[in-house]
Amino acid sequence: MRDLTNIILNNKYQFLKKIGSGSYGIVYSARHLYTGKTYAIKIILKNQCPSNNNKQLLLELENELLNTALENNGTLITNLLNLDLIERNGFRCKILKEISLQLKVHKHPNILSLYKVYDCKNALFVVMDYYPDGDLFNTIVEKQRYKNDPFLVKAVFIQLVDAINYCHSKGVYHCDLKPENILVTNNGTKLILADFGLALQDKYIDSNICCGSSYYMSPERIQNFCLHENVAFPTGAGDVWSLAIILINLISIRNPWLKASLQDTTFKAFVKDPEVLMKILPISREVFTILCKYLALNPWERGNLFEFRQDILNCTKLSETGPLS
Repeated sequence: MRDLTNIILNNKYQFLKKIGSGSYGIVYSARHLYTGKTYAIKIILKNQCPSNNNKQLLLELENELLNTALENNGTLITNLLNLDLIERNGFRCKILKEISLQLKVHKHPNILSLYKVYDCKNALFVVMDYYPDGDLFNTIVEKQRYKNDPFLVKAVFIQLVDAINYCHSKGVYHCDLKPENILVTNNGTKLILADFGLALQDKYIDSNICCGSSYYMSPERIQNFCLHENVAFPTGAGDVWSLAIILINLISIRNPWLKASLQDTTFKAFVKDPEVLMKILPISREVFTILCKYLALNPWERGNLFEFRQDILNCTKLSETGPLS
């Protein structure tokens, strides 16, 4: 089936190529017809379904948009929404919540910027910066950009800590930190935080809310104390845990466990004896000490972002091999 490539949006943007898709949206690269600049445009499905039927709904949406454009000489005409209104009131609307929270923090240099939001009957079009270098996962695993480069690891990790700290200062908690949700630019030397689809404004999160990706979720999110309705945990502590796992990714190009659950053999061994990290990861004793602080099982005892930043800045040895070792 033909996609939206070469279709024009509002006589300003020409879709170039489909570059991604998820549960609720499709992302295209697009060229601004007047400036020549390339942007990313995320097309968000309005009629979202909690089941797995969204993939089919997205295909139907794309086909509908294509037919509409072809009936209008290859052009889609939509309505421009007011970004200030979305930032102030969008959290009240499920479909606008992600955009609203991102607008509250997108002026930070390490957070993905939004420029325009357009609306039509069945979809929203969000115009964002485009980063052709891809995401942090690919940069870590496929390109191995950070291997044996502790100076770069420290530099980009500090960027990430600063971005999350800025979010928290604005009352926004990401809740889905993982390399796939972090974009890279400048040959991997600059990180850009993206995808606020699971972000929250609640300072404390109910224990029966399980959100995020299992590799990076903190144990209090996975445990699900559903029998204790009044149990709540600091939402920001979940982001701190995820950052610690990402630090492990940057240093060792691997994850320590599949999920922070006692059903996971490696995590269970870590709970019994944290020294297991020294056995399975090529990390220094300094990094091990830091990780224990930010992988504290009790979220109330987990270190904060300011301390995390200082600990990494002061760390003299990241791994057992290479520079700074």
